[in-house]
Amino acid sequence: MGIDEVVPVFVSFFRESLPKLSEFYNWRIPQYDGFSDVQLSGYDANVRLKHHLAERWARADHSQRLELANFVVAKWGGVRANKPDTIEHYVHEANKLVPATPLQGIASYSKIFAIAAPDRYAIYDARVAACLNAIQLKAAIRGIAFRYVSGRNLVVGHAGKRVGFVYQKPFTLKALKAEGWLVHSADQNYPTYLKLLELCAKELGNVPIYQLEMVLFALAEEVCEELTSSLIPSNRH
Repeated sequence: MGIDEVVPVFVSFFRESLPKLSEFYNWRIPQYDGFSDVQLSGYDANVRLKHHLAERWARADHSQRLELANFVVAKWGGVRANKPDTIEHYVHEANKLVPATPLQGIASYSKIFAIAAPDRYAIYDARVAACLNAIQLKAAIRGIAFRYVSGRNLVVGHAGKRVGFVYQKPFTLKALKAEGWLVHSADQNYPTYLKLLELCAKELGNVPIYQLEMVLFALAEEVCEELTSSLIPSNRH
């Protein structure tokens, strides 16, 4: 099944969820000089910060972009394991018209890309990846199996404890591929995701793609838990 065939499934999901996005999206943002003196959370605050950082990026020099990238990845995004050289590499890629898009590092570099060009790029992390597959599983289609990335969420997938949705046998990438799902190469995983968001956004009246990513992130636990719970045997006799 190609991307055009899965778009209606996602459009239906987004159409139902988007009106309630401001109610269920909640991610605390750290203090940022020139933006706010207090910690904020919620949809509106996160969107305002995204626009603020995108404006700063547009007029920043290289060293300022490095500072912005570190803030976005480590403080706002909570990914603190990157070395300085790695962040610098991602900043160089973000300045390219066609950046490299490997699976490794995607949860970090996609955060940088998403403020460098928020109309073209969106964040791809562990929750987003799991939710993409969970939505298709709920729709009972053999769709596009998006590649999982390491995470620390006990519901979606905890890499250290090997628990959560992505580690349940029926939902692994190997199992989905065996069932006939389409699996793109690692380097094509992110471009495929962006194309999906672009097509869905167009069907939904050209909404910003970051809204679709925020829906996936915010609802990942709920959708994944519903599927994981379905695997638990009933106690009824």
